[in-house]
Amino acid sequence: MSAIRFLEANFERILLAVILFLLVAILAAQVVFRYAIGSPLVWSEELARYLLIWCTFIGVSLAV
Repeated sequence: MSAIRFLEANFERILLAVILFLLVAILAAQVVFRYAIGSPLVWSEELARYLLIWCTFIGVSLAV
């Protein structure tokens, strides 16, 4: 039961941390693919945009 209470109390923070980690990893991969390999990932910019939007929504919810 304590795991459920921990998840209930910290769900937004955990989700926000996961989204931020994914955002940083995707953008870092985009930079590596663009400059080191010379072929950018076509899906990474759109996914990063949506992750940033969700990060904003969840962050505002957490701040309130």
